This record gives sequence, structure tokens and C-alpha cells, in this order.
Amino acid sequence: MNCMKKALNLTTMITTTKEFYKKVLTSLLNKGSINIDSNLLVVCGGNLDKETLMSESFKNVTISNLDVRMDENGFYPYRWSFQDVEELSFTDNQFDWVLVHNGLHHCYSPHKALMEMLRVAKIGIVVVENKEGLFIKIGKALKLSSDYEFEAVINHNYEYGGVANSSVPNFIYRWTEREVEKVVNALYPAFENKIEYFYGLRVPVKYQGGGSVFKRLFAIASVQLGKIFSFFLPKEGNQFAFAIVKSKDLKKWIVKENERLSLDRSYK
Repeated sequence: MNCMKKALNLTTMITTTKEFYKKVLTSLLNKGSINIDSNLLVVCGGNLDKETLMSESFKNVTISNLDVRMDENGFYPYRWSFQDVEELSFTDNQFDWVLVHNGLHHCYSPHKALMEMLRVAKIGIVVVENKEGLFIKIGKALKLSSDYEFEAVINHNYEYGGVANSSVPNFIYRWTEREVEKVVNALYPAFENKIEYFYGLRVPVKYQGGGSVFKRLFAIASVQLGKIFSFFLPKEGNQFAFAIVKSKDLKKWIVKENERLSLDRSYK
């Protein structure tokens, strides 16, 4: 028996990263998992988060980042907090939900950051990140993708944008479903936590206006090929999101006695 309850959401489609982020939030809103009055914390946040959350009418939001260049006035009407997601200063369960969009792969330890998000979340977390799927493996084989994010540093004048917002290009940590489950099971071994997955596909359209002839042709063709890819292999795209809901339901082999959790002596 699978030790973790899972719900799969096969909403694979060719989208931009912002569109995918918005569709994930819309889906959770429609299901009632999250609501516009929820107390939200965004980690590794920025203007894209502000614009996306405002478009969905979220009201009670704190956006955080460790980028010293960010101006708190730029996130009005939302609150701003200078935070390192790997060492959040907030108390346990301080927020209803904690969100991150394409930020964990900029951390020294994405797993530690995920654990910190879960610690300060009362209900759960939403993570939008890269997926270690077939599409990205093909891209790397064709040298259309890399394991390190050079462009982020280049686009910030070689000063910022890398690991922990430094000038060193970060390793692009790409997740799988099993990787998510291992982290959560290690952190909460006594509880049955629900994980809902979302899938999408983003094709390299940036090469349509530049780069080598091969890259431009591949980018144009990949839009059509991506539609076929999405239909037959919906979970193998490069866009990935998951919502983890913290649960009080215990594993079938765990008992609670006098506020203490332990292995059920009768369990075989």
C-alpha cells in the first residue's frame, strides 16, 4: 500500500511559466484548497508573484526574498519581508500557505528550503519548479538546456541571479514525484500527507528570434511536437508543480498515547 495519498492533475499544456503558475493557483482556488483570504507567504518572490497573485485577487500576502536590491514599496499592497528561505525567521505554522515559484533551484539546499516552507505553513505549501522528465533530458542531449543557470547571472550583469542570488550560476535542481515524497516522508514519517501534482510543458520559444539556425528551427518545430508530446506523455514535460497539504491523519502503524507518537505494538 502506498504510504502517501496522491492526487494527480494532468493539466499538461504548452504554457509560459507565468501562465502555468496562474493555472495551478486557479485550480487550487476552484477546489477550495486555498482561498483569496488565506494568509500567504511567498518565498524567493518577486514582481511575477505579485502580478499573478493580484490577478487572482489574493488579499493577505507577504512576499519575501534575500535580494537586497528589492524595495518593499514595490510590492504594495502586499507586505514585504527580507528572508532567506533556507533559514526563515518566522514561527512554526505562522502562515496558512507558503508559495514558491521557480526559486528553490537557486538555493544551496532545495530540500532544506522545502522543509522550512513546510515548517512555517499551517495548511500546506505550493511549489512550482522544474521537472526532471523526458522532455528536459532530450533538451540536454541536444544541448538546448544546461544543468547550470548561466543566463540568470548574465542578465544581472554578472553580479546577481545565481545560487543564493550570488554571481555564481546555480545548479538547476529538477524535481520528480519520488523526490518530493522522500523529503516529505522523511520530515513527517508518522503522518499521511496529501500531495497533488500538476504538469505542464514550456518549449524554448526564446530561440525563435535568435541563436543558431538549428536552435531556431527546433524552437519552431517544438511547438507542434510539444502538443503531441503533451498528449502522449503528459507527466514528462519540464513544468512541474505540487501542493503538499499537511495532515493530522496518522500512518496505520502509528498510535498516539498521552500526546506521544509511537509504533503500534500490535502492528504486523
